[in-house]
Amino acid sequence: MKKDQSFEKEYLKLFYEKQNLVFKHYTTTEQDFKEIDSKIYYHLRTPEIDNYRFLLRQYIDASKECSALIAKIDDLSNYDKFISSEAKKNGYQYKVEVSSEMRSDVIKLMRLKDKNAMYFGWNNYADLILAAEGYRGLGLQGILNDFIEENIEEVRKIILRNNISFSSWFEDLDHLAASDVEFDSNKLISDFLTKFGWSVDKKINITFDRESIGSFALQVAENEIEVVVKETNSLRELLTLFHELGHALYYSLIKSDGLNQVLSPSLDEVMAVVIEFISVQTVFDKERDILNEIMLLEYTRCAISALFELDILDDVNDAEEKFKLHYSKLGFEIENPEVWAYDSFRSLDSVYIHNYTIGYIVANKAYSFLQNKYNNDYKKWGKFLTKEIFSHGSSINVRDVFELFDQNDN
Repeated sequence: MKKDQSFEKEYLKLFYEKQNLVFKHYTTTEQDFKEIDSKIYYHLRTPEIDNYRFLLRQYIDASKECSALIAKIDDLSNYDKFISSEAKKNGYQYKVEVSSEMRSDVIKLMRLKDKNAMYFGWNNYADLILAAEGYRGLGLQGILNDFIEENIEEVRKIILRNNISFSSWFEDLDHLAASDVEFDSNKLISDFLTKFGWSVDKKINITFDRESIGSFALQVAENEIEVVVKETNSLRELLTLFHELGHALYYSLIKSDGLNQVLSPSLDEVMAVVIEFISVQTVFDKERDILNEIMLLEYTRCAISALFELDILDDVNDAEEKFKLHYSKLGFEIENPEVWAYDSFRSLDSVYIHNYTIGYIVANKAYSFLQNKYNNDYKKWGKFLTKEIFSHGSSINVRDVFELFDQNDN
């Protein structure tokens, strides 16, 4: 089917309009996405979407019912009205109680997404997304299970050695990676880009903000990319910085036109992890070991989270038991398993978290291949990644990249 340039042009206009609203939502004032989601939904409601299957995630999420429920779940004030002040002072207890309140809405959203996916002939939303974004035939569950089996003993040792708990996981990782050394982030970025010979074509604005609700990278116009990194006193901030740089770098190096400029969400995330991983191995020295431990912890937990999500597709009624079954692999005795519904990867960003682990797996493959092929000639690394991956935009997918480095491993 011949692609319709007018379809692409109008979608790009809507895409950047939505990106700008998201940027404002995260940095200044809360935004209402109902109107733009409606425009996107009705624009994508055409057979032309068959040419851009990676847009099916956005199409389904922008439907009226899904968009409204996503907005509701995203606003925690809808669920914490009757939570005690004591619980609000305890971060984990707050999550547990909010989760119990939002559980029914999270399940409702899962079912709405499934219903929309069935319209396209798929069994559920997960099957559609995995096929649309390049995972079909890769054996995702097998890859994730193998990854956990290969790394879980080392992960448990790191957890025990550092006294990491399940309820304070992220705070403990921040403590694990605490640093009293001040880094010049802008210099680190400049040195990294120079080392790999990357000259970005689009303007990348990087803001460090201690008050930000999170870190993100957004392409808000054809030639403008906004990166916001939540400042902390942790080495994890550096991982986040290079992860978000990975997103921005990809956006900047795309040479394709039309909707190929809009990345598949999966490949976007996978390659951000690749850049994060490569930066750790090539930019840092004495901090490298601890940063590698943090990545291993994080991406093992992501693998467990993804398998839990896939496990509750058919029967979410026993989600709490399945949550305990999966997360106990980390060596924890899981209390309050009802907290599962609080995780945004169960609702707002469902069928997504596996991308982080796949990115980590691809990163290891890519690093070994590039090291073997080009040794420490990093400019050749940059040329290879640009030519084979970045320049193509969304005309390639996760499977293409996975198989690229599988092939070069042999």
